Amino acid sequence: MPSHLKKLVHARMKKTGESWATALRHVRARAAKKTRGKPAEAAVAAQPAPLPPMFAYRHRVTRPRDPAVDAYVAARDGVVGETVATLVALVRAQVPAHGEVVHHGAPRFCVDGLPFAYVAGHARHANLGFFEGTRLSDPARVLQGTGKHLRHVKLARPDAVPSATLAQLVGEAAALAGAPRSPAARAPARPRARHPMPEWIEAALAGARLLRAYRARPPYQQNDYVGWIGDAKREATRRQRLAQMLAELERGDAYMKMPWRAPR
Repeated sequence: MPSHLKKLVHARMKKTGESWATALRHVRARAAKKTRGKPAEAAVAAQPAPLPPMFAYRHRVTRPRDPAVDAYVAARDGVVGETVATLVALVRAQVPAHGEVVHHGAPRFCVDGLPFAYVAGHARHANLGFFEGTRLSDPARVLQGTGKHLRHVKLARPDAVPSATLAQLVGEAAALAGAPRSPAARAPARPRARHPMPEWIEAALAGARLLRAYRARPPYQQNDYVGWIGDAKREATRRQRLAQMLAELERGDAYMKMPWRAPR
């Protein structure tokens, strides 16, 4: 993210007490509103085409057939290696005019630099993932995942899912990446879950004399802290997160390791 955009988001968070996601949405909406009155040529020259919700950036350099992808496939052996090779071949056959790049250790497949799918080999299975998976039709119900956008198909062997089903998903994902979409097409944001305050967290705040500092934080921060600590699966992790919250409340200048200042 550009540094000037980060500064604008941090400034709005400081002024309104909003979360990062909410402040970022308002900053982007304000920038879009400013460009509406400009001539079409100036608007196009001033900023790139709007990206789909999941795509934060375009890959600047991709290749029609990246040797790094072939090396990734060759490095996998056994059933997982066969599955990875099958998936890569399927994507290449289904979307001939695509670009490839290895990013974060896994092959990505792009349309004009926008990634629409990836393949990842694991110890006992391989994943065929889609960056806009929540927008795919998936009539066979093979997609897995719980994130806001990402979904994947998990395969323990090459024929675990019919190739026709996978080909349909790949084609649909590529079409989404290549088609222009407006912000109105985005899925509505889900409301935040409300997390009640556990007694042991309240006791820790009282023991550290930080209850007043906690209650002075915006409601979303109070809720996020409690949910984040309570979601930890291990006791050691819960204690570590509790210690971080107490330290940030005591300093008063951070929220979830991000700079924060109380609005005046």
